[in-house]
Amino acid sequence: SKIVDLMRFDSDGKYSEHWDIRQALSEKTVSGHSETEAHSKFTDSPVNYAQKEEEANKKTVTNFLNMAFNGGEIDQALEKYVREDYVQHNPLIADGKKAVSVAFASGKMPSLCYDIKYVVAQNDLVVAYSKVTSDQGISAVVDILRVRDGKLVEHWDVIESVPADEDMPHTNGMF
Repeated sequence: SKIVDLMRFDSDGKYSEHWDIRQALSEKTVSGHSETEAHSKFTDSPVNYAQKEEEANKKTVTNFLNMAFNGGEIDQALEKYVREDYVQHNPLIADGKKAVSVAFASGKMPSLCYDIKYVVAQNDLVVAYSKVTSDQGISAVVDILRVRDGKLVEHWDVIESVPADEDMPHTNGMF
């Protein structure tokens, strides 16, 4: 499985809240990339961004998700925010921004509506935790995106269907 854990700490530094999203790994990916490893062209040239660049990267990611999925302008968002040689780790989509466009236009990927709950950044990585609604139901989604020079260059995701309230072992919900 691929698992993302998000934790909140209170003002005293005490662990106070936890979310986890789990998804089984696919047998193979369309792009041929691992669902969990980073591409060497980025890991071989690391960056050390200051808070200003991290904040700009967060804005790039949220603008992309909102324009592409909530605004229904996926091709425009891809053109504006995604580099041509975009590396994809989602098992159903090939590399490149054109492959993302084709996957959504073909119906292979459903229309999505993002309710972004949390966005965090470190250096060139941005993590967005969202409640995503589609014709397949509601999912908890963590998108991890690498941003270089103001463009999205690499993407991972972990997606888990949200169970019915009566199937939850607590009343906290997933968001």
